[in-house]
Amino acid sequence: MNCFTTLATLLALVLGVGCGKKASSDSESPLGFARDIKYIMARYCFECHGVKNKEAELDLRTVESILAGGESGPAIVSGKPDESILFEMIHDEQMPPEGKMPGADDIERVRQWIASGAKP
Repeated sequence: MNCFTTLATLLALVLGVGCGKKASSDSESPLGFARDIKYIMARYCFECHGVKNKEAELDLRTVESILAGGESGPAIVSGKPDESILFEMIHDEQMPPEGKMPGADDIERVRQWIASGAKP
């Protein structure tokens, strides 16, 4: 190994690049609705809170409609999952009322998304 290769390897390790690593990992970027949450809502919520049905006047298809909420007010409080009815309902397994419940990973992802500011 020549001096240049050694220096380049050392620099790559220090900066966290090269060897398959990125300088900033995806786990550091805030969760986004379109990328990280919408598929969860589609799988568990859209049947009752989507295009055809909007039970309790709640539409969970967009961040805007989630923030607008329904009969009970906004479905989430950005930055505060413990004050968000959406998180409470899925965490306490009250929703969906029938069928398969979201798994712990999906519930945690929703919590993290709300906690990080509920970005689109």
